[in-house]
Amino acid sequence: MSTARGNGGNGNNNSIEFIVKPTEDLYLEGSRKSLLRVTEGQEYPCQMQKDQSFRYYNIIYIIIFIYLIIIYFYLFTLKLFISSLC
Repeated sequence: MSTARGNGGNGNNNSIEFIVKPTEDLYLEGSRKSLLRVTEGQEYPCQMQKDQSFRYYNIIYIIIFIYLIIIYFYLFTLKLFISSLC
C-alpha cells in the first residue's frame, strides 16, 4: 500500500482510497476459465468503506482444526502410553 486518502472533496468521508501493488499476478477465476486481472507490480486503486472489515472466519476454522488434530494425537499417544504400562 503506497497511498491512502479520503474520498474526494465531496464531504462524504465514509471510504478510504488506497493504491495496491501486487507481488504476484492476480487472476479472476471461474468454473470455465481464469482471466488475468492485474500483473505483478502494476499498481491499481482500491476503495474500502471505513466501517468495512475483513472476515477471518476461514482462519479461525483452520486454527480450530489444527487444535483438534493436536488434541487427537495427544490422546492417541496417551492411550498408547497407558496400554504399554499394562
